[in-house]
Amino acid sequence: MLGLKRYLVTRGITMFGVLLVTLLLTVALVGSNMDTILKQGIVFQVRSEITDNPSIAKSFTNPEDFEAFVQQKI
Repeated sequence: MLGLKRYLVTRGITMFGVLLVTLLLTVALVGSNMDTILKQGIVFQVRSEITDNPSIAKSFTNPEDFEAFVQQKI
């Protein structure tokens, strides 16, 4: 019984260590680009909400106004 308990504790500690190392590597590799990725997601969401609503889309006279509005919302 003690052997099983020791095995499970060892497995748990190992799995927790692997989880922490994976998280650290993910943050190290993607962290510097995360702001850019999130900003692109927000731009996409704002654009899709505007284009899905015809009354808002018609209020823009040219693409420059549309771009200015999107940049203002970010």
